[in-house]
Amino acid sequence: MMKPMYPILLKTASFKLYSYPVLLGLSLALFIFYIWENTKTDINRPFLHFGLMGLLSFVFAKALFWLSLPAHLKDMAAFVSFYYGGGYVFYGGLFGLLLAVYLSQKLSLIKKISWQDYVPAICLAHSVGRIGCFLAGCCHGKMIMQWGTYFPVQIVEAVLLFILFIVFHNLKKRNIEQVSYLIYYLASYSIIRFFLELLRGDEIRGIYRRLSTSQWVSIGLIVISFLWWSRTRKHET
Repeated sequence: MMKPMYPILLKTASFKLYSYPVLLGLSLALFIFYIWENTKTDINRPFLHFGLMGLLSFVFAKALFWLSLPAHLKDMAAFVSFYYGGGYVFYGGLFGLLLAVYLSQKLSLIKKISWQDYVPAICLAHSVGRIGCFLAGCCHGKMIMQWGTYFPVQIVEAVLLFILFIVFHNLKKRNIEQVSYLIYYLASYSIIRFFLELLRGDEIRGIYRRLSTSQWVSIGLIVISFLWWSRTRKHET
């Protein structure tokens, strides 16, 4: 396991402020702030809407983490820290969030789904969250013998996610159909994640036929995105 880079932000005789939950909290705050500032007129019941997104994202992120754990690490889920600390899989959280947004519309918690606002918020929050991973030392890259440390794949992903945030934020100015906007995000991030997994060095991710869990999910999302995009294009013509 990689030695944490800066796991504690503040330490006193009786108190420790850990970097990962701080960055995770900041990412969630930025996510909510971005959506609220851009879609508050379309949210009927904000507390329930954001609460549902938080709940389903948490449950799905934890569930996929446990399912992807190698057999010899399954006992990790028995520790309290699994439920309150680390141990999240982004794709699981993403699926939970997408389901929550869909259910929010069905339950009239929101008036309409605005992926032009949700997608940039996801990219921004995810970018900040990856910095938290770097500080905590999780999700680390492969060992680089010449450096004597692990490749900072978390920082690389954080930078690429922030670039995606800028791109999708600026694309809001263009007249892009909502579904296509979501498809572009799913496809672009899946491609990025597939190749970043080649630089990962942590064992807590599950390997099946030489590909990690996230790589298999990425392949599935790339295929789904292409088929979905083809179908929307066919309907447009």
